[in-house]
Amino acid sequence: MITVFGREDAAEALGVSVETLDKYREKGKLAYRKIGTLVKFTEGDLVAFLDRCVVPVTRLPSGREKLEMAKRATGGGREDTD
Repeated sequence: MITVFGREDAAEALGVSVETLDKYREKGKLAYRKIGTLVKFTEGDLVAFLDRCVVPVTRLPSGREKLEMAKRATGGGREDTD
């Protein structure tokens, strides 16, 4: 069975206002279904929208990693064995 949302329920599911939901829809960022004059969203529409909103996680280097990178960049920390 397919879960179908009206505008208000879709907005609530996404945690946005109905006005914001309508802006996403009008800008083509959020797929929807038109049944007569009714605007409907499937669960898949909402999940696909959320998947496109993913911000990748970036890990910042630790203090030790920063120090090691700085040493490599400047040539520091090398011992001559001559």
